[in-house]
This record gives sequence, C-alpha cells and structure tokens, in this order.
Amino acid sequence: MSVDAIHKQLRQFLSCLKPGTLERPLLIAVSGGSDSLALLHAMADIQSDTSLKIQAATIDHSLRTEARAEAEFVHVISDRLNVPHHILTLDWKVGDKKTQASARLHRYRLLAQHAHDIGASIILTGHTFNDQMETCLLRARGGSGWWGLSGMRDIGMVPVWPEGEGLGLARPLLDMSRERLRDFLIERGISWIDDPSNENPAYERVRIRRYLTNEPHVVQEVERMQFELSERRTSIGLHLREWLQSHATWLPGGAIRMDTEACFDLPDAFLERLLMFLLPCVAGRQVTPRRERLHRLFDKFRQDDEKKMATLGGCLIDWSGADFFIVPEINSQDLMPDEITSGVWGGRVSITSQSGESVRIAAWGERKKPEHIDADRIPPLYLRRFLPVQLDDEGEVQSVPHLEHSSLISVQDLSENRMLSWLHPESQFFRG
Repeated sequence: MSVDAIHKQLRQFLSCLKPGTLERPLLIAVSGGSDSLALLHAMADIQSDTSLKIQAATIDHSLRTEARAEAEFVHVISDRLNVPHHILTLDWKVGDKKTQASARLHRYRLLAQHAHDIGASIILTGHTFNDQMETCLLRARGGSGWWGLSGMRDIGMVPVWPEGEGLGLARPLLDMSRERLRDFLIERGISWIDDPSNENPAYERVRIRRYLTNEPHVVQEVERMQFELSERRTSIGLHLREWLQSHATWLPGGAIRMDTEACFDLPDAFLERLLMFLLPCVAGRQVTPRRERLHRLFDKFRQDDEKKMATLGGCLIDWSGADFFIVPEINSQDLMPDEITSGVWGGRVSITSQSGESVRIAAWGERKKPEHIDADRIPPLYLRRFLPVQLDDEGEVQSVPHLEHSSLISVQDLSENRMLSWLHPESQFFRG
C-alpha cells in the first residue's frame, strides 16, 4: 500500500479520539514484528509535522533468549525516529505457567502501568485484519457466544483491571491486512523481525492462520459474520446504556439499584449481557462470570421462590422488591486495613490521600458507626458494609469518605464509568 494511505488512515483515527487524548502522550506497543513497526514508523511520520507526543514500549517476555536482542532492535529504531522507547521486562514468578495466555495478561499489565507512568490515556497496538479473522475463528472453536464472535474493537478497554483503569486500547490498523502493512515497510526499505513462534504449529492460532491462508472463502464468511455481529453489539450496547440512564441509580461504593420490573421486561439476551458486565464492575473484579453460572442465575429468576437473592461473581443480587440491587460482597481481605496513599481499593473505588501520607482503609463491615455522622445519613447495613472507611489506630471507624466531605481523603467510584465504557460502541470509521 502507498505511504500516503496509511498516513491518511491514522490521521482519520486520531481525529476521532475524544478531546484531550492528543494532549497527552500516545503509547505504542511495538514488538519488532511487521505490524507494530509499520504503526511506529507511520505514527513517527505524523508526529514530525504535528504536536503529537508518541512513545513506544516493547515487552521482553523472558520466554526466548532472543527476546532481549529483539527489544534492543526496536529501541535502536525508535531512537532513530526520535521516539522515546522503554523495554519492559516480564518478571515471571516461581510456579507461573508460561503460556501465551498468561504472557498476554502480564503484557497488558506492564503496558498499562507504563502508560500511567508516562501520563498516557491510550495504548496503540498493531493488530490487523488478519488478527481479527484469526481471533474470531479461535473464539468460535472455543465455544464463544455471539458477543465474542463480534471480534476485537477498534477502540476498547485495556483487558486488565484495575491496572487498566482510565486507559483505552486502540487498534487503528484493524481493517488493514498484514500483507499491505508489509508492502508499506518494503516500500520504505524497512526490515522487521519474524517471531519463530508465529510459525510453530503447536499453537492453535498458527494452525488457524495457515488454514485461513489456504481457504480465502472462509475469510470472507468470517468477515461477514464479524461485521454483522459487531453492528449488533453496537446496537445493544447503545440500548443498554440508554436503559441504565432511565432505570438505574448508582449508589456509593459502586453498588447499583435498578427497577425490578424493567429488568425482567428486558429480553433475556439483553439482561444476560447487562449482568455479564455489571457483576465485575460492581465487584471490582477483572473477569466476567462464566455463562453457565449466569444461566443458573436465570433459572433462579424464573423460580417461584420466596428467597429472591443470590450471590455470583463477588456480588450479592437481590430482586425481592420493587428495586433490583447488585452490591459488592466483602471478604476477609476487604476487612483487613490497607495502607493507601493513592490507588484503587477493592477494584471499584479510587482513593487519594490529599496530604500525601498513607491512610488506613478497610471495608466498613459491621464496625460501629462513627458518632459524628448523623444517623439519618447512614445507609442500612447491606448498603454500607462494602464502603471503604478510614480507621484509627484502634481499628475504629474514623471517617467514611463517601458520606462526609474530607480534606484528607478523596474517593471516586469507578463502577459506573467502567460499565459505560464496556458498552460504548466501538469506532466504525474504518468500515468503508
């Protein structure tokens, strides 16, 4: 493809980012392969005549002896392009399973932490059309539902939590083939590194890649399926966002109250997707519950049982009255004091000590109510047990940041924004 074509596509992508994003550094994840190197070079071109500030990072997975040299290769290229570059080394712990899946998880954690360190709000990757097709077929073989088969988003969330809080993951080349990107590099006389694992048939993705290469008609079928399902995902995501605005209220600490009748008026597929995302957001967890466990919850919904309560995914779910509550469960770790200066507590509340000194934070649990807070401002036990409180040296509640203004501690609930981000329609501006 021509040099101008990739530049045009990337400029179009940049123009669609939310205001303020381009005022901060853009972090590009670069492996040394053709896809990410094409992204790096093209973005460096654009940076040269704009006010963009791009940085690059390469992960040394410590899985192959050549990995460090490959990371150094990217460092040299970045230096020539006047792009700040960091090598992030994955530190495997004793007993860790060194699989591609765990390496991916650790990779995004390192990238997310580095993005926070440099003040970036978005991470760019070189995923291509080929990666999209492979991912869809991999998910199909793994029994994924239609939402998974809708593929990767052009712009989505970093798939780690809470490390990915406040960060976006962008794939601006998702509609371009790997072959076209390599043509771009060849046209400029740029070489790249071929990871030998990309040719190892022991990995299912490699086998699927070869299969798709030999069966172009399958690629067309997968592309059609992925596009139609991504359109459906966008439509349902917008519907659920609007539904939440009309029928839900977010409560202090990340809990949510919804209209019970309105919940059960939703089609099962919509309610299932709503709960699939709500539960980890309320619980502050990284992963969604398994579909089979969610289906068992739906069976309980349909039973004529007086006890209309259940626990799932770190949440207590109560649909016994006019209000449908989902609140975080607390465990022994939540009840133990944690020294915090600034960070995410419980996966759902951002806590900052204004003085810069650490404060002792724990879940309220069944600790006594502080006398300085009026009784009529204190929620019932099931709506306060999970709230973070500041403890004194004796372990008593000193303050409840959610219920009182404090110049010492600020809190921000993360559940609502995380939920809305999950449902946000992906960009479709690459779709011809």
